[in-house]
Amino acid sequence: MRFFGPAREHFKTLYVQWEIINISRAVLYGAMPALAIACYMMLEFDPAKVTGAAFGVSTAYSSH
Repeated sequence: MRFFGPAREHFKTLYVQWEIINISRAVLYGAMPALAIACYMMLEFDPAKVTGAAFGVSTAYSSH
């Protein structure tokens, strides 16, 4: 009976570690497409093609 407490704590620790692994995997799987889209946009987006204004600020690209 005296080993019930330490065994319970051990299984709680294992459960928490397993849940942290699952959360980490879910975040990683969610982040990979977002990173891929961000990389694609950085490589393909041309700021010179955007004209006009947003919130009263000119979106014109200047290279100086």
